[in-house]
Amino acid sequence: MYTHAVALGSAAVCLVAFALAVRTGSALAIILTLSAAIFGAGLPLWLLASTNYTLSDSKLFVKCGPFKRDIPIAQITSIKATSSPLSSAALSTDRLQIDYGRGQSIMISPKDKEEFLRDLETRRAIGAHNTNI
Repeated sequence: MYTHAVALGSAAVCLVAFALAVRTGSALAIILTLSAAIFGAGLPLWLLASTNYTLSDSKLFVKCGPFKRDIPIAQITSIKATSSPLSSAALSTDRLQIDYGRGQSIMISPKDKEEFLRDLETRRAIGAHNTNI
């Protein structure tokens, strides 16, 4: 919820700055604040509207605004709960840190962590079983 408030707050500040620039009538101020408003309001709203995590049989797909990651489930080495405030594809600080590949990691915040973990572990077990055949 905190990230929602920050994103909406930054969007509001950018839009107010743009409105004040329009009142001054300065073309440069309008152009600069419009650019800031588009980026400062648009990106946070895009992140809020488009962050999702999808599991297929072999991959975890992470989408967060313009950022996308496809993580092979077989390459996941560990999953742990975290509340790290570092920037990531998570809309909450109630997060899961997923380590994979060679020293890579990502933090996500699925709505139902327990269900997500069950689904992910099921897919990991199926993948491990299939590679042993």
